Amino acid sequence: MTVNRAKLILSALMLSAILLLPGCKKAEESGIMVYYINENGTGLYPVSEDIQSGDADFMARTLLDKLSVIVEDKDYYAPIVGDLSIEDYTIEEGRLTIYFSLAYRDLTPTAEALLRASVVQTMVQIDGIDEVSFYVGADPVTDASGIPIGPQTSDSYIYDYGQAQSQSEKTTLTLYYATEDGNSISEVTRTVHYSISQPLEQVVMQYLAESPGKEGLMSAIPEGTNVLSVVTNDGTCYVTLDSMFLNLPEGESRDVSIYAIVNSLCSLDSVDRVQLIVESVGTAVITDDPVSGTYKRNEEIVQPAAE
Repeated sequence: MTVNRAKLILSALMLSAILLLPGCKKAEESGIMVYYINENGTGLYPVSEDIQSGDADFMARTLLDKLSVIVEDKDYYAPIVGDLSIEDYTIEEGRLTIYFSLAYRDLTPTAEALLRASVVQTMVQIDGIDEVSFYVGADPVTDASGIPIGPQTSDSYIYDYGQAQSQSEKTTLTLYYATEDGNSISEVTRTVHYSISQPLEQVVMQYLAESPGKEGLMSAIPEGTNVLSVVTNDGTCYVTLDSMFLNLPEGESRDVSIYAIVNSLCSLDSVDRVQLIVESVGTAVITDDPVSGTYKRNEEIVQPAAE
């Protein structure tokens, strides 16, 4: 995923906030987590920052500034970079409303979802801010169907913070694999162990790429496909794949490769629909992408279980 890390052109609002700080009496410093984006653009990267304590408006200005400047650490970066900037914000009755520049509309679905997750998780730590609304100019940010996403809270997002944890969990997954004729998918139930730091959506994608270990079935994901990111927000799971996903095995239906993923992910309580995004590899340009789009569970392509 290409990330524009050019120097941020700060809005007048942000600049005025910075200019005022040196002349202020030093306030008490407090540790707070700032949720940056990891270097691969696949998840969040929490960093503890010591910042001056203040009221909700002061804290919002300070944290939005931290999310809007280029950082030197190679492991993570701030989400509001390049041509993207914050034009204004308001705080009313526990809701922070942020107005972004038009460059927001140029973000890929994955980058946009990660930006919102980064901002929300960082800002709701402030006493007096319970939710965040996102606007581009005067228009509310919408989902893939054109419906405004509405106020976001920390419960709106499911993802891996990138923190290594040794604890593991056991769960049962409902996965779908391609049948031998390549025209349908079949259900396989697997009990797996996974790290609690890894979202179940990523676990599902990992097992879908492997052999199901059941005669007459095979992985529906084309060999060599790389899963670039998996992010779930408000019931939509955004899955970004490289263009190797377009290289179907001979005789396999395109719907089989799509709905093996969609039906498997929609079997999770957190997912209602899946948005697939195919990105170019290297300098290659995709001229024919029949995959990218939003999908819901499809029962018609599932092979009935044998009696």
